[in-house]
Amino acid sequence: MFGIAEVTKLFEGCIRGALIVFVLTIGIVALAGYAAGIKSSKGGNSMVKVSSDGPVLTKKVVCSKCAYELEYTGEDVKDVQGFIMGESDTSYYIVCPRKSCKKHVTVKAWW
Repeated sequence: MFGIAEVTKLFEGCIRGALIVFVLTIGIVALAGYAAGIKSSKGGNSMVKVSSDGPVLTKKVVCSKCAYELEYTGEDVKDVQGFIMGESDTSYYIVCPRKSCKKHVTVKAWW
């Protein structure tokens, strides 16, 4: 039989082993994230990259009704003015061009 001292030492050894594995796992995950260029909240590498050769002239959005991807320009954006709690409010949308849809898809202001 094991005495209390032996059980305590065995338990402490297990805790130390688990702590070492935990610390090593955190270190490996952090190193992998750094190598992949993931930006942490404390700084690090950024994943932002330039993906066009010049200024973007079109934007894309997915229609919430038909689930098609729509590409539009600033000229396609329409606005509607309303009042919320007594203050003026402007919403922007495009109209889905599919004949079976014609949904007003909300978009952000072009500028």
